Amino acid sequence: MSWKKILKFELSGDSLPIMIGYWNNYGNYYPQYKLPPKPNTANYDIAKVTKYLNRWGVIGSYRGPSTCRICGKMPNGIAERSDGVYSWPTGLAHYVEAHQIALPDYFIEHIENPTKKGDLTALIDRLSNMEDERAKQVLMQLRIQAKEDAKQWKDWVNEHGEDLPTPTIEELQELSKNPAIIAAMNKKRDGEGDRFLRMMNKDISQSFYSERRGREITPEERKKNILDVAVRIAGRFIVYGPVEEE
Repeated sequence: MSWKKILKFELSGDSLPIMIGYWNNYGNYYPQYKLPPKPNTANYDIAKVTKYLNRWGVIGSYRGPSTCRICGKMPNGIAERSDGVYSWPTGLAHYVEAHQIALPDYFIEHIENPTKKGDLTALIDRLSNMEDERAKQVLMQLRIQAKEDAKQWKDWVNEHGEDLPTPTIEELQELSKNPAIIAAMNKKRDGEGDRFLRMMNKDISQSFYSERRGREITPEERKKNILDVAVRIAGRFIVYGPVEEE
């Protein structure tokens, strides 16, 4: 028998928590969202919001760790928390505490004057504050899924977030000449800056045979592939500059 049946607990439709705090990852993950807002734009009490985000229990985990889109910190969370009304990645607290990014007024108002969703908020609150490790396991096993079609969040982040960078190869090659940025890339992940340097020094005007695709790759395809990978590596430096990892 599942914990949902034992607790007489069911969720569906409008009773699901609403997603907040998700961003594009300089690629295809969450392509409907922009990047986080610029740092130092907080519209709230940083200590209070950080405490609120960290106090609620974990309702689920991901297959891999997240990376901060601003400073490159990794891992920056690998799970999701919820207060029954909203759900957010555990790494959102880092964006608040370290980078002091803006958040939606409706979410800040909710933190200041919490709205509750009946039994769900009460259940998560109770399990979150129990010291018994089994309480955390029960909360995870409930498999509470966030409501992903969060139009309010999508509209907000796409109005206040930063656009994905669309650099030219020439602009990326110029970036690769900055030793401080290459050092920052290598600090984030061993050898990533060196990999970026090698990519920028490749001759992209030549076709070459791809074993993975089983055919010749044209210069245009090769250029696009290099741009896609380079933006995932160097995108944060283009958008936010060389922000030190907190």
